Amino acid sequence: MNSDLLHSIQPASLWRIEDIHTRLLITTQHPAYTNWWQDIEQYARRALDEGLPALRFELFRQFADEGQRIPYEQVYFDRRGKVGSLAIMLLRLQVECQQQERVDTDSTRQVVEQGLQERHIQQQQKKQQQRQQQQNHILELDINEIRVALEEALWDLCGEYTWCLPAHLPAQANTPAWQEIDLFTAETAGMLAELCILLDGSIDPRIIQRMQLEIRRRVLDVLVDGERHFGWEKAEHNWAAVCASGCGIAALLVEQHAGRRQRILKRVLQALDYFLKGYGEDGGCGEGIGYWVYGFGYFTYLIDMLEAAGNPVQLSEAQQRKIQAIAAFPQAAHLSGGMFVNFSDSEERQTLPTGLLSRLAERQGMSISLPFEMPLFSQDHCHRWAHMLRDLLWSKPERWGVNDTNPADQVESRVSSHYWRDLEWLVVPGKVGFAAKGGHNDEPHNHNDLGSFIIHGGGQNLLCDPGAGMYTQAYFAPGREAILHISSAGHSLPRINGMEQQSGREQAAVVLEVEQKAQEMVFMLELAAAYPTAVGLTSFTRRFHWQSLATAEAATRMAKLEVQDRFIFKQDEAISGDKLEINERFMSRIKPHIGEQGILWQGEQALVRLDIVKGQYDIYTEELASYDHEGQPITLYRTNVVLIQSGQALVVTKESDTTQEITDENQGTGIHCLFTFTMIAHEPLND
Repeated sequence: MNSDLLHSIQPASLWRIEDIHTRLLITTQHPAYTNWWQDIEQYARRALDEGLPALRFELFRQFADEGQRIPYEQVYFDRRGKVGSLAIMLLRLQVECQQQERVDTDSTRQVVEQGLQERHIQQQQKKQQQRQQQQNHILELDINEIRVALEEALWDLCGEYTWCLPAHLPAQANTPAWQEIDLFTAETAGMLAELCILLDGSIDPRIIQRMQLEIRRRVLDVLVDGERHFGWEKAEHNWAAVCASGCGIAALLVEQHAGRRQRILKRVLQALDYFLKGYGEDGGCGEGIGYWVYGFGYFTYLIDMLEAAGNPVQLSEAQQRKIQAIAAFPQAAHLSGGMFVNFSDSEERQTLPTGLLSRLAERQGMSISLPFEMPLFSQDHCHRWAHMLRDLLWSKPERWGVNDTNPADQVESRVSSHYWRDLEWLVVPGKVGFAAKGGHNDEPHNHNDLGSFIIHGGGQNLLCDPGAGMYTQAYFAPGREAILHISSAGHSLPRINGMEQQSGREQAAVVLEVEQKAQEMVFMLELAAAYPTAVGLTSFTRRFHWQSLATAEAATRMAKLEVQDRFIFKQDEAISGDKLEINERFMSRIKPHIGEQGILWQGEQALVRLDIVKGQYDIYTEELASYDHEGQPITLYRTNVVLIQSGQALVVTKESDTTQEITDENQGTGIHCLFTFTMIAHEPLND
């Protein structure tokens, strides 16, 4: 910690708490933290047994030579996870040892002062034994063994060739790899800087000196150099916030020269301005909920610590309003039961950092309607120190709307639909819910998914968005549109005349109608610009009409969604008549049942039924194998509903009236498709 700050504030106040030791003791006795502490202990024990795995050249070369990221990154993140778990366990063991010494001293003093009889002494000893047995068996860990393992791990981390991921190293660079600052260089610098404060006096000072040296050599010296610039400094997405946060915290806690520190902080604060520019006034995160946690979380961590250190960030009134809107994003994007709208590269089930949201509730004066659940350190495959530490120090279960005294069904009655005007997302949360999006096809972590939608029921996305796929070299390279998770072929969207949506800023939706009522929503988009001109479209509108339906049973929720597509084609022989092809597709993680009168997706506590006459369409399902963001195999089911044509006319069943061919002399040939989905969800029976 730099000298002027050290003399002006207490280290614990940097994290907005009075005393770290007291906070640790509180969490060890609070039931909300039980699973969290057990998870940390298990990770620390594994670190003791295994040590840090080696970052071998064999792994380092795989991205450049083969395009593979995961083998190297699994080892890289596991190393940081082991450092983090060992550090937290050392802090806890120190606190509990100190507490135990105080208890023993107080008991001895009481015996002497009161002249207790031998029988009373035996009773006290028995109580002491019981207390020790009731404590978590964490005390069985040897504190010296933990300390030595942590010192070796930190020394090893300081000796890494580069803190930057191979996937983020420039192909051609005139600077050493260890001076490249990416997301994880910044995260590592921020983590080690905080550990320099937290572990001061707990580990060998030479380790702390080495950490400070490496932070300066790899990050601070680089940023002081005004000639060196990084793309993230002007990025309007998560990179700007994460890199700025890690580097800013490192400068604040490690850099002793005031002039150097201020130059670095000026650079990172400018990056935060660019980060905020990436959001509209509505506060919607186009990168998805996972990157909201990442980018906005690290943004919050930096500005909060700067304020605590007496260096508050100067924000305009417009920026303050935007930050408040951004802070509200996850609650509005929550469908039910920890399931979120996961457009773009996000996962549908998320356990949000409870420390971050608790702190935002304090900073923004907002309530939290989400269910309280401490995220386990092992669940984050990157094992991010910043989230973990603040979950420990900041989480306040009493601030959350869903807890033992305020169950989820009470909270659900308070939620309503939300529309982000800039982002062009509409979300209807609840036991049966729905989400749809417009936007454009050049968003950060873009998927070609204009007009895509999700149907939610019973805590499950019955029709889904595939979310993030496995990151490889190809995932962010030209031609990425061919990847299932990115392509419109992986979303509930039509293929028109054999063609998919294109990438690009000009490939944008136009919002034609938004209507929000208590039990009814309408959302209509013009989507023709998303498809190549060779498709021959003059117009493609998709209209969503959502209605909540009344039911006789209190435990049952019902809703109806009409998806109405209208295609207008140019008058062109090459694309008219029997050459027209429309394949409407619906994505799910559930294998559907196709019957004579429709298609059924049966979830665990809900179902969705698409009423459709089979003879009017050629209907079939494809089973698609893929990999999720963490490289785990998954299966998606794509149900294809292909319009059947005969000569110049579509086969139409008048009774269902779900398909019509329209001829307009001015606009050309048009086709109108109407799909009606019915959702039913049942509350689970209590045991």
